[in-house]
Amino acid sequence: MFYFLIIFSLILAALIILFFKYKEVRQRCVYLEKKNKEILSAKEKLSKQKINVEEQNLELNLQLDELEEVNSVKNKLFTIISHDVRGPVKSVLGMLNLLKTKGLTEKELNALVIDLSFNISNVSTFLDNLMLWADGQMNSITANFSEIDIKELIQQNIDLLRFRAGQKNITLINNLIVPIRCKADRDMVNLVIRNLLMNAIKFTPINGKICLVAILENDNIKVQIKDNGIGIPSDVINQIFDLKYQTSSGTIDEKGTGLGLVLCKDFVKINGGEIGVESKEGEGSRFHFTLPLVQEMVKS
Repeated sequence: MFYFLIIFSLILAALIILFFKYKEVRQRCVYLEKKNKEILSAKEKLSKQKINVEEQNLELNLQLDELEEVNSVKNKLFTIISHDVRGPVKSVLGMLNLLKTKGLTEKELNALVIDLSFNISNVSTFLDNLMLWADGQMNSITANFSEIDIKELIQQNIDLLRFRAGQKNITLINNLIVPIRCKADRDMVNLVIRNLLMNAIKFTPINGKICLVAILENDNIKVQIKDNGIGIPSDVINQIFDLKYQTSSGTIDEKGTGLGLVLCKDFVKINGGEIGVESKEGEGSRFHFTLPLVQEMVKS
């Protein structure tokens, strides 16, 4: 009986110890589960914070890119204004001072008047482009659509720029035989044709040739301005419609800003068309843009 009580006491003691150990382990498990939940919660918060930080970094990078773009445009405009306005204006003032002096021969006087007219024309065109571009940056420009005759607009611009082309003995050819009507903003398309034609004259050498032609492509008209000028290097051809692109001088050192091509791209897009260029250095360039045809012409 005595041994039985001892064994029973030992078993009871073991059970009591096991009970407390179990209770301790259970409490430990509960504690660990709680800590695990806290860790998982903290990890989830960190993950969300990481996502938020990444999103904030992305937004910050976009804002920095936008700021860099704005600063680039600002610097470009300051460069344009300081160089491409002040330069020609000073040149005009110098010519006017020369006109005040006596002793100029008739030949020298005629040459001076031609140069004066050319410089004033350049400044006027630049200011027109600058005002239109600035207006487009500050306000949303909308097109005033109407039926226009591309052949007529091309001929008007050829007549307008014939004197400028004549200074380099460049032949301007309008290959459009019949009127072609499209739906677009007349003033915008007029500016596109004028800027592309002036650009072709600038980079075409003396005794060169520029052809203007239009072809029908599905529901669009495709206007092409082709020259046999110096062409565009392949490494910059994809940049010429960008304001950040620094244009080069023309074949007789004509200056420019590249702003005209930026406007061409914007205005063609507003009118539902596309603009592009193919060029080979040393052989010439072919600029082209599309516009939607009048529906009656599409059916015919």
